[in-house]
Amino acid sequence: MNLRSPQRVLVWLFAVNCCLILTIWSVSPERVAIHFGAGGMADGWATRDMAAVLMLASTGVPFLVFRWGGSLLHRIPERFVSLPFRSYWFSTPERRQAVIMLTDVLLARLGAGVMLLFLVTQVFTLAANRKNPPQLWEAGFLIVLVLFLVGVGLWVVDLWKSLTPPSNKHHT
Repeated sequence: MNLRSPQRVLVWLFAVNCCLILTIWSVSPERVAIHFGAGGMADGWATRDMAAVLMLASTGVPFLVFRWGGSLLHRIPERFVSLPFRSYWFSTPERRQAVIMLTDVLLARLGAGVMLLFLVTQVFTLAANRKNPPQLWEAGFLIVLVLFLVGVGLWVVDLWKSLTPPSNKHHT
């Protein structure tokens, strides 16, 4: 896989999220449900403008972390980095560069999953706010949440396998 592909997917999903947020803002009533409790019933409200700001911020901040978080390894002293097999990855400049590139890809993959979760959540929220009274499709949302958590679990396995040094791969 091209090392840039996960970053492109992440950027694309972020852009789609932003477009959806603006679309939701343009079609929503002045007061919208932004939180749902048991049974999917709305229990938190905001103005349309505040809801859009909250959605943009809650999408934008994670995007920044997932998109550029790996490059922070260039600037952080080794002793502050918590990473499996850190001594291996920081033993040479070439390995340090390799783990920075790998971290960029892994974070972008996780970020794409998070952006997809946000996208689906916003669609569910839009659908819920079109009902009177607003109600989230709770079963559907729980299915999406379980699928996301399975994806995170698979990502953790991929992270561990990717960061295991070649000399240790046959032991794991």
